[in-house]
Amino acid sequence: STNAYEYVMTHLRLAQGFSLLDYERKFGCSFISGRESLLSNLEKSGYLKCSDGRISLTEKGFYVSNTVISELI
Repeated sequence: STNAYEYVMTHLRLAQGFSLLDYERKFGCSFISGRESLLSNLEKSGYLKCSDGRISLTEKGFYVSNTVISELI
């Protein structure tokens, strides 16, 4: 079974990213909780987008995906 680390790592490498609801169902906790300012900063910097209940990397974020993902997990 996939752990939260593997889930985030593999799903953020996909263009569609991942569903926050799916994450919460799988792991029993909110992905956003405790990461609000980090997510906000990554979004303002243009590396990440949070919309329609999904989190995904932008084109700019894909170029530095390992760095972004390691900050998130």
